[in-house]
Amino acid sequence: MQGSLPTEISQLSRLEYIDFSQNELSGTIPDHIYNLFSLKGLWLEENSLSGSLSSSIRNLRRLEDFRVSDNLMNGTIPVELFNLRFLRHIYLSKNRLDGTIPANVGNLGDLLYLYLQNNLLNGTIPAEIGRCSSLVE
Repeated sequence: MQGSLPTEISQLSRLEYIDFSQNELSGTIPDHIYNLFSLKGLWLEENSLSGSLSSSIRNLRRLEDFRVSDNLMNGTIPVELFNLRFLRHIYLSKNRLDGTIPANVGNLGDLLYLYLQNNLLNGTIPAEIGRCSSLVE
């Protein structure tokens, strides 16, 4: 699949999982994706998506698995990501994300997987990550 994410997806209000991994998608993650309130899994790995991660991710309150590794994403990691209490898997590796890891990463005590390698992150690992007692990797 090529091009951008179709706007028609926003009409699927009960959609729980989107897997568009390993395609040739480009452009940004459109705002209408963040209005799919039932979404539990969003897999967009290995594409050519660019732009920053929107703070509108806060709308995905049921999100458990978020994967955008191996894209061209830039900007900082939004603090809102770490307020999604059901989130268990975060894959952000192999992008161009910069800035620091938000301290509120510690909000996700049940987080299992956090992949941030191969980005442009700086600073120290926040001590609050110690509260992620379920972290495996």
